[in-house]
Amino acid sequence: MPAIRSDSSINLVQPSPQPQPLPQTSLPSSISVQKPYPVEQPVSAQPSKPTVRPLAQTNQDAKTQDTQDDAVRPSPLKPNLLLPTASKLSVSDEEKIEEAIHKGMVLEQRQQWKEALSHYENAIRTYRKAPALMERFRNVRFHYDIDRRCEDASFENMMTKMSFVDALSLYDEIMLKIQMNHVDPPHWNEMFQHGLSDLEIALQNDLFRQKNQITAPKDEIASVFGQIRNASLTWNIDNPSILRSQMIRVIEFCQKEFAMNATSGMLEFLCGIANSLDPYTAFLTLSQYNDQMCMIRGSLPAGLGIEITADQYSTIITRVIPGSPAEQGGLKRGDRILVINGVGTEKLSIDQAANLLQGTVGSVAELQIQSGNTVPREVAVRYEQVKVLSVEDVRILDDYIGDIKVGYLHLTGFQQDTVLELQSALSKLHAQGMEYLILDLRNNPGGVLTEVIAAADLFINDGIIVRTRSRDSQEEAIHSANPNRATWNVPLIVLINEDSASASEIFAGAIQDNKRGIIIGKRSYGKDTVQAVYDLRGNYSKTPIAGLKLTIETFSSPNGNPYTGRGVEPDIISDNQPVASTTADGILYSAARPVVDGDGTVTGMPVLAEDQVIRAAVDEVQRQMKSASRPAQNKNR
Repeated sequence: MPAIRSDSSINLVQPSPQPQPLPQTSLPSSISVQKPYPVEQPVSAQPSKPTVRPLAQTNQDAKTQDTQDDAVRPSPLKPNLLLPTASKLSVSDEEKIEEAIHKGMVLEQRQQWKEALSHYENAIRTYRKAPALMERFRNVRFHYDIDRRCEDASFENMMTKMSFVDALSLYDEIMLKIQMNHVDPPHWNEMFQHGLSDLEIALQNDLFRQKNQITAPKDEIASVFGQIRNASLTWNIDNPSILRSQMIRVIEFCQKEFAMNATSGMLEFLCGIANSLDPYTAFLTLSQYNDQMCMIRGSLPAGLGIEITADQYSTIITRVIPGSPAEQGGLKRGDRILVINGVGTEKLSIDQAANLLQGTVGSVAELQIQSGNTVPREVAVRYEQVKVLSVEDVRILDDYIGDIKVGYLHLTGFQQDTVLELQSALSKLHAQGMEYLILDLRNNPGGVLTEVIAAADLFINDGIIVRTRSRDSQEEAIHSANPNRATWNVPLIVLINEDSASASEIFAGAIQDNKRGIIIGKRSYGKDTVQAVYDLRGNYSKTPIAGLKLTIETFSSPNGNPYTGRGVEPDIISDNQPVASTTADGILYSAARPVVDGDGTVTGMPVLAEDQVIRAAVDEVQRQMKSASRPAQNKNR
């Protein structure tokens, strides 16, 4: 893949043999739907403030024990590990939740699905016990994911090759993995309802309708699905076999009623099931699966060596991989890609831009690039195999402090070779006389669980690194430092921010709880789940056709504290405050939105003359130097 789209997760790569199909049942009778259909209620341009209500009132409660429906309520012997049992919220919390939903619904009515998804995800991390937030989150995620799949060439290619029988085989494969491995026990009735919701939204999505030639009026579809949902409340879907047969029942009805392609509808139903289990479990298209594997393995088979995001103006480069074709071509973090091979990037989504940036080794991407307020320039970059290093910017901070040898390195993720890279970087800094180490985890989205445990073990001589728990575990699994392993005893400062997530939080939390170093920056993201990435092959392919990222464990800090909704609190709070500037001098800390004049002209980018968080870390080094004698170089072997 030419461009990586980052994801906050801890991953375990677990390809598996082909599963045996789940048992089938005979198809029930056809669904009865009354006509004529009522007119759909129009959406107001300025929404009124919504009333917060439990999801149980809408028969879509996915992760709470508040509902009276026994088919939906989780077993008391296997409590949900991701979303704890709902308890009474304070009046203040209820007001904040209601305000969060109101803001989110404004974004929804503007169809700003990406922004709404980020908004609800942030709210869920703070208010884990609010079913109404999860309801809105799932609804927005369905919209966002349907758009992404419709724009994903690999998904369309898979669908054109797949028969309905193939789609059923893929369903069986995914259901078996969920049933055996998901961190929570499966709640089949809820899963059916979520698949039904995804299919209904897809049939009213303009991109899906266009690709599948759906012409039925949207209000008619809404009315039909309302009656299907009411009828389904009596179906008692309490095992995967009944779910399968009732799903087929709905698909066949929609095929007849709306001239819907059965395979397309089946895949949407399946994606709705997978993507509603928790905020991080997801069906992965082949391109998304390949992105995940590239991040885990730290290599791109054919790429430019950039990470991207997008706004309403253009595609933005958020990272340039050192030594990559992009770096050799002069591309920098914060640069805007205005044109890709003759196609303008204004209003393109990340996935659309990523599709345009695909290429093969030896081919060339013709780009138009704008750096800050400079005149756009034409750049040709050749696709090559790219090694993605997870340790960058290894140096002694002579530009911050001259009389103390303070080592610095930026750890961008935890991938398969991270510990080897980290050992090499530490040896390099040691050879240069390192007396202190600043390890930068800002914007590190996570990575491989075994790698972060091994990385923390490099600095912690004895003590717990992380606690994990799976669905069927009666006790926590405790992962501790190996006291027989060589340890770096250099005084340590770890930098974090709001985008330090998952594996980054394991590392920072282990350092903090074991009192091994000082944490500086902003409170971290707040994620405490482990995902396994499985390949999916259906019943006809020898290579992956898609993937499944499945939450299989939760984790907590060495002291037993969860990270979700809390994150890691720094010992010293510090943040960068960029100012608007038209000069290109200084260090660009983040790929922020440009400064735009009233006529829409881009006049500058926020820049920093100095990284203030690193400055805070250096100040802490100097404070420690004053309160104690200067430490000697120390590396135990």
